[in-house]
Amino acid sequence: MADSIVRQKTEPAVQEEVPKVETGPIPEVEDHVEVPYTESKDFLEDYFGIGTEWQDQEMEFFNEVEIIDHYIKFKIKEGEIANSPKAVEGMLKKIEKLHNLQNEGRAVVKLEVISNYIDFLMKNEDLKSKLRRYNAS
Repeated sequence: MADSIVRQKTEPAVQEEVPKVETGPIPEVEDHVEVPYTESKDFLEDYFGIGTEWQDQEMEFFNEVEIIDHYIKFKIKEGEIANSPKAVEGMLKKIEKLHNLQNEGRAVVKLEVISNYIDFLMKNEDLKSKLRRYNAS
């Protein structure tokens, strides 16, 4: 047995990996998150171009903007439109098209016509709700 050779375990040399460092320009990442309509304060102000003056209860726009805002929030709550400014804008554009207001530049006219139409729709919704509640046909 003096002639036998015993193998010994040899450990391979450990090589450290060096991470590659890119020297090129860093790509820009857009960090744009769309704010939901219910959390945005000035969507209707921007859409109609009326500024913040309407918030004074004595101003002419106050009731119209409140009616439109209430209707939009109602539609979002019912799940009929998404809670995003794009969906709300699409709904307002449809109403404008329905009443031929696309080329109307006066915000006062748009607000008055849209709020009157929405008031009409809300009265119909209320009537339907009462009919369902009392099961009247």
